[in-house]
Amino acid sequence: MRTKGAAGQGVRTKGAQGDFLLAAVGTGMGGLGLFAVATFVLTFFGSPLFTLTNDVIIGSAPPERAGAASGISETCAELGGALGIAFFGSIGVAIYRGVLGGWATFRRRREGPV
Repeated sequence: MRTKGAAGQGVRTKGAQGDFLLAAVGTGMGGLGLFAVATFVLTFFGSPLFTLTNDVIIGSAPPERAGAASGISETCAELGGALGIAFFGSIGVAIYRGVLGGWATFRRRREGPV
């Protein structure tokens, strides 16, 4: 069964534009306004993707298994989100410690042990 999501390509493009806007915020090119616009674009155009994906997953299951398909879909979405946060959070902490590590070492040498 195929879902009627003709606007899917446009939605993906807009969601990607939101990602690129958020990346521009990280480079210091924008402030809070750019962050707000990027977050709006990402969530407003990204949300239909989740709806279409769930529609495809639940629509491809037999009617008597639609509840199980919905539960598995939701569990996978939550697990994927949690693993993504853990992965990118670990990378962020490693970068932060790398940057902070040089400063903390310099401070200890200058001021003595903490």
